[in-house]
Amino acid sequence: MNRIIHNKIAKAIKSSIGYFAKKQREDGSFPSFVSDSKSFDRTKENQAIFPTCLILSSLNSLPESKGLERIKSRAAKFLISQKSDFWSWNYWKRNSSESKDTPYPDDLDDTCCAMIALAKHNQKIISVKAIAKVINLLTFCERKEGGPYHTWLTPQNAGKDWKDIDLAVNSNIAFFLSLQGVNLESLTALTEKAIDSEKYSSPYYYSPYPVIYFISRWYRGKKKDKIISYLLKNGFKDHSWGNPLETALAVSALINLGHKKEKLEESLRSILKNQINGEWKAYPFVVEKIEKKQKHYSGSAELTTAFCLEAVGKFLTEDEPIKKEMKIDREQERIHKRIIKLTDQRFSKFNSELTENFLAVRKRILKGGNANQVTLLPYYFQKSLRNNKAVDENAFVKLGAASLYGWIAYTIYDDFFDGEGYPRFLSLANICLRELTSIYSDNFAKDEKFLQFFRNTMDRIDSANAWEVSNCRAQLAGSDLAIPDQLPEFGKLERLADRSIGHALGPVAVLYFHTRNIESSEIKNLLGFFENYIIARQLNDDAHDWEGDLKKGQLSPTVVAVLKKYSKRAGNKSLKKLDLKKELKELQKIFWYEVIQEVCNKALFHAEKARKHLRDIASMENKVAFAGMLASVEKSAQEALAEQKEMLEVLEEYR
Repeated sequence: MNRIIHNKIAKAIKSSIGYFAKKQREDGSFPSFVSDSKSFDRTKENQAIFPTCLILSSLNSLPESKGLERIKSRAAKFLISQKSDFWSWNYWKRNSSESKDTPYPDDLDDTCCAMIALAKHNQKIISVKAIAKVINLLTFCERKEGGPYHTWLTPQNAGKDWKDIDLAVNSNIAFFLSLQGVNLESLTALTEKAIDSEKYSSPYYYSPYPVIYFISRWYRGKKKDKIISYLLKNGFKDHSWGNPLETALAVSALINLGHKKEKLEESLRSILKNQINGEWKAYPFVVEKIEKKQKHYSGSAELTTAFCLEAVGKFLTEDEPIKKEMKIDREQERIHKRIIKLTDQRFSKFNSELTENFLAVRKRILKGGNANQVTLLPYYFQKSLRNNKAVDENAFVKLGAASLYGWIAYTIYDDFFDGEGYPRFLSLANICLRELTSIYSDNFAKDEKFLQFFRNTMDRIDSANAWEVSNCRAQLAGSDLAIPDQLPEFGKLERLADRSIGHALGPVAVLYFHTRNIESSEIKNLLGFFENYIIARQLNDDAHDWEGDLKKGQLSPTVVAVLKKYSKRAGNKSLKKLDLKKELKELQKIFWYEVIQEVCNKALFHAEKARKHLRDIASMENKVAFAGMLASVEKSAQEALAEQKEMLEVLEEYR
């Protein structure tokens, strides 16, 4: 995007923030208007809270600024003032004249939109207990277990008019649940049925575009291209969708669903040109009521402006000159690029299919905050040493490439060990493992002691994998888990370290260049650091993933601890079969009441052991990067212990 358009977006946002500051009411809410005219030339103000929910939600997507933060904080304070003791919201402001003249029950649309806006503004506002209350409301309104959900919070004996299943409402429920890491098949099925039929309708909304916008905030299924196609074919020749409000909703939805922003620049210009003094005009958004066959619509300039700002703000991220996750200096970036170039050259000799597989798996591995650990760990270790000039840069590049090859190979093998592997990637894994071995064999060709250490390390990895596959798997038949006669014993957890000890190869090789003694105390402490760090990190991962592991029949240390306690509680030490669907809630209680502290304390214990080994590596001068690796693990374990307290409140709430 050119700089002129970028500046126009920034100017539009600044102007509208000033507009919102003037229009926001004393209590933090925003005006809402109702009209029997689509042009909103005849309007009457009402006291609906729904626009404030949506305005705050849209403003949350904009870059932070002092003026904007004040507007959002006041809006959030207003929404909190409107919740019930059950954490539900009503369409009307509490105790307003509308709430008395045209009373409605509280509903899940307002409730979920309010929760979404508050959570996106400041997660601390929404306690785990509050989330539990909303989940209870959902349970109260479900048509069947797991949804879909009725709109209104009414008694079970209420008439059928209050028992509707609405696509827009269920989409907002789905988005709220997705923020809690929950995805329900019933809501996906409801949505995909609408996608197939192209019926994006709701009696509560004026057009399909609000409904599609709500869907786009959470849906990432296989049919999202069909939504994109529907939107594109319904656009106008002037690159709008009829008016700025519906254009903004369509543009935001397209970008949310993965459509390329550069293809929407004319639509962006269409939105920008309609802003006047920080404002976009009011257009119909909600169908407020039908009176004598005449529809009355609600909307406001403030609501249109918020949706337009959200849409244009999505184009700003494209202009960030440096990706946020790439927090590496120029030297690091240069070495990283050399590593990538070296691996690219190796795979340029293969056919396009194998090359594409390589690029796909590499992208998967280098995605996220730990990407630099994959390629640059040998470099980081060299820079941490007191004498950090002795090793040639080519060594870091080759060791970094070896590390990347190892990650690719064992990531693919792990998928097979877990029963989820794709045969088309197997040759790629074999090539990468050969390249890893070749790099160490070539660089230490005349050093039998290091080569023996390398072979022993690879033996540790493969032995640990073989043991896990033989001992840590349980058969599943539907929801029935067949429990082995002998659950695995993990002892002092060495096998957890052995599976990933290849992580240490690069730093050990760098230190060996300096010491030339594979038996030195320095190398033993370095290995001790990695062994305990890996155990701590794996325990953390197991604690977060234990339910998923259990449902796959994977017997991690956490899963085994839960099963042992369940068996003991049931008074059945020879438990042979477990119905996961029936007993999952009981297993969750055991995890949160009894197991999580045990697992997290073990993780913290091994993190402290790793820290002691790190302190004892005398040749390291700057240990910040490696201490940071431990700090990340410790923070995760401490957060999990804090989460236990909150989760116990949730369990009590359900009880």
